[in-house]
Amino acid sequence: MCSSDLFSLVVSRHAPHHFHRLAKFLSEVRRVLKPGGRFVVADQISPSAEIEGWVDRWERTRDPSHFRQRTVAEWKEVATVAGFSWIEDQAVPYELPFDWWVKQAGCAEQAVQELQEQAGTADDVVRREMGIKFNTSGGVLSFMEPMMVARLER
Repeated sequence: MCSSDLFSLVVSRHAPHHFHRLAKFLSEVRRVLKPGGRFVVADQISPSAEIEGWVDRWERTRDPSHFRQRTVAEWKEVATVAGFSWIEDQAVPYELPFDWWVKQAGCAEQAVQELQEQAGTADDVVRREMGIKFNTSGGVLSFMEPMMVARLER
């Protein structure tokens, strides 16, 4: 185990949505940061608590290693409990082409069909918040995946 107070900056990109123990991860980040050190995190988030369960099922269908996409409010809460000061955050919307997204994950045809079905049966709130776009045949063309970029300090 490394010593405490070693780093002035820690960065995590596109990973925490896989972490089952986010509080433990944040505790370790804080431990290795020098006083006043910065932690910058960029990770996909759920647009709202209302559709969080749908988002996680969608993501897990594509990538079984996915654990949970949190909302910004959840991030702020767990970071504050871990002893961080929340300095700033920004949500960056990404429009992801569906075919590219499933190809990048190496999805089997069954998973692709399940994802198409999930999108096709999604309610209006999910469709709106996820920005799901369909082609004329009803297949998913693209969707929005917000990315949170946040700066925290020890």
